[in-house]
Amino acid sequence: MEIKSLKQYEEMVVEYQEGEIKSHREQMTSNGWKIKMMVNESPFKGDKVTYTYRKEIK
Repeated sequence: MEIKSLKQYEEMVVEYQEGEIKSHREQMTSNGWKIKMMVNESPFKGDKVTYTYRKEIK
């Protein structure tokens, strides 16, 4: 077996309240973070949304 590529990542989990998501998400993605996962806690207005961001360690 031969490993062709090995990458390491840093992960960050951020919990947002309604209305906080858009500006912070744009800031995170412009700084090189990619959205790995998004979980909506509940379909009702005002609930929390959790984003998991991932960035490659160079």
